[in-house]
Amino acid sequence: MRQSKKDLPAVRAISGNRMTMSMSAYLRKYALLSLVGILIGIIQTSAFGAIPFIKATPDLIFMFVFAVGFLDGMIPGMIAAVAGGFISDVLGAFGASALIFFYLVTVIASCLISQSRFATNFPTWIIISTSACTLKAFYSVLLVSTLSFSYSIIDLFGNTVIPEFIYTFIFGIPIFFIVKKIVNSF
Repeated sequence: MRQSKKDLPAVRAISGNRMTMSMSAYLRKYALLSLVGILIGIIQTSAFGAIPFIKATPDLIFMFVFAVGFLDGMIPGMIAAVAGGFISDVLGAFGASALIFFYLVTVIASCLISQSRFATNFPTWIIISTSACTLKAFYSVLLVSTLSFSYSIIDLFGNTVIPEFIYTFIFGIPIFFIVKKIVNSF
């Protein structure tokens, strides 16, 4: 009995530990990841400004890019980093174009660390994303200190850096599980 194309599974072949997906599965996977990334960018730029108790805007795009690189590999993570930096610039989430470079460097470093030393699971993601959020906090301090001459270090940390770090990390947890669900579904 001959199978039709509809009956064929998305996974075509398994060789060693590597699975090969069909082109339509790749397109669905990355279209879904792209849609989620755009929605996260819109939520980051529009929703968090309306919530009065949140003092700083979390960088959800950073956590999305980081999760894609951590869970799906370096090449998809690098593509997500460039796209995420572009979305951040277009939507006005962060005004510096150097954000694309920062995203790329962070994704490459996290992929190299996670692929060589650790498993890609939630506890490992907690450790590496905490380090990435700390690096993002230093990036924010560097950005503010170079672009602004009148800032108070206490206000900078109390109103921007520490709340941004906490909110980015907390809101990054559901983003991790959303990306994990999408990546593992294909």
